[in-house]
Amino acid sequence: MKAQHKHTSHSDMPTRPTENLPESQHSSFSSLRNWDGTQSIGHPVGYPTTTVQPGMGSTVDARNAKLQFFYDTCNKTPTLDEQMQLAHETGFTADYVARWFSNRREVDVAWAPAAHNTASAKPRTRFTDSQKAAMDACFSNNPYPSAEERKRLANSLRVDREAVDNWFHNKRNRSRAKK
Repeated sequence: MKAQHKHTSHSDMPTRPTENLPESQHSSFSSLRNWDGTQSIGHPVGYPTTTVQPGMGSTVDARNAKLQFFYDTCNKTPTLDEQMQLAHETGFTADYVARWFSNRREVDVAWAPAAHNTASAKPRTRFTDSQKAAMDACFSNNPYPSAEERKRLANSLRVDREAVDNWFHNKRNRSRAKK
């Protein structure tokens, strides 16, 4: 006996993820209007299409161009509805679209300039065993040396004063954690 399947036509299904949402929750795609005021199909003016001429690159390049266009002109953090719409239009999975935007934001200096400001960061100071021993001896006498004592110690060990300050701060935290 064959299982009977209910046949649903594609016209019964929403063509866009935002069709069943209230107007206030529509994405920037769904609020686009054509020049004559009719509802747009979701493409802002100049939006790349997936049609690729022979010799003009691959379809994947055109689909990535859609994502890049949306990133540059609409929203760097698309809503779930916008991600679903982009996935539908490009043929990528929704997970791929979400990862694409996340990865793009990570490398976008304009998006997170502090994450890419590594030129001003100082490299980690590696202390020698003799430098550690000298700071340990000082720490056992006084875990809170004055600024002048820390400066003298840094000069005698030939390291930055900030490195000595950080070493004492970390050593105090480690000794507290052991207790």
